[in-house]
Amino acid sequence: MSDPPKPTSQFYKDLRALDQAMSDRWMRATNDNPSRALSYDEMVDIVWSSWSTENGIRTPIFGDIRFTEKQAKAIALLMTKIDGDPKYKFVAAMRKADVSGMFFDDTAYADGLKLVREVVGTSVGRINWRSPGSQFLYIPMHYAAVIELMNEGKISAFEKQDGGLGEWLNKGSFSDEKNALKIVRTQSDAVRRNTIVHELTHAIQDWYDLNIINLYAETDALICGAVSDRVVGRQSDQGAIFDAAYAAAEFVYLKKAVRENARWMAAYKAVGEELKKLDPNWSVSMGFDDAVGKRKGASESDMIKAALRKVTGAANAGARSGSAASAGSRK
Repeated sequence: MSDPPKPTSQFYKDLRALDQAMSDRWMRATNDNPSRALSYDEMVDIVWSSWSTENGIRTPIFGDIRFTEKQAKAIALLMTKIDGDPKYKFVAAMRKADVSGMFFDDTAYADGLKLVREVVGTSVGRINWRSPGSQFLYIPMHYAAVIELMNEGKISAFEKQDGGLGEWLNKGSFSDEKNALKIVRTQSDAVRRNTIVHELTHAIQDWYDLNIINLYAETDALICGAVSDRVVGRQSDQGAIFDAAYAAAEFVYLKKAVRENARWMAAYKAVGEELKKLDPNWSVSMGFDDAVGKRKGASESDMIKAALRKVTGAANAGARSGSAASAGSRK
């Protein structure tokens, strides 16, 4: 019996250069035919190899797997071989994997804190509004307090190893379990700025132990991110939900986001309506509450309030020093 023909396609060679195991599983599924479209089940088998079946749907077993950047690039290459509903289902599976930390570098990247500091220093000055949903008053110094918590090592900034998968993964996230801000590497500066403000807003919500429905938590974060767009005068991302957030952010930017303003209230509600179109469960899922899960010694609420007092005191001292210097120069 003769040996099977050796693989010759360039696609196989490119895939093998990135990940041998995935390339071998792709070979078995397609017999080295790059023209053949992959099914959802085949993609799950090629990428994860371990899976279970729930309600008739093949579901990856995430376990302790952490994809390297080369493996993420291999998945991006495989994404060119799946389309339609199978692709939609696979993207949903990847986003769940993303939340579980599979596309996540366990080492803080050097520019993480520097980048976050730059964004906070230039993009949150117009954030000063009370949310009609959560009733929380967001102010610029809250973001400075989060930076202080980062300086103290209580919150970390990480870069996701997405390998070109950025358009299919979450652009960023804040893990309330790991107290880690994660940002996708491959996105524009404008989108990255918006994403950082958005996720820092979730960090504020978490550390203040806000017991609010996720609809309000996400609406507030979308609007705060969009305020950073208003600061530079252009919308960073496209789509109905981002359009609604950008429209609502105008009221915050112009300091017209008050309950007596019916147009503002309608704009705030419109963001939530766009969210519910994506997932009706936004309106029932609960948000952050330190009493559920991770209270260790001083509560996070106590710690962020202490950080707020520290940065506010430093800012006030700086302002007094500047005033004194100005007065002295006029003598």
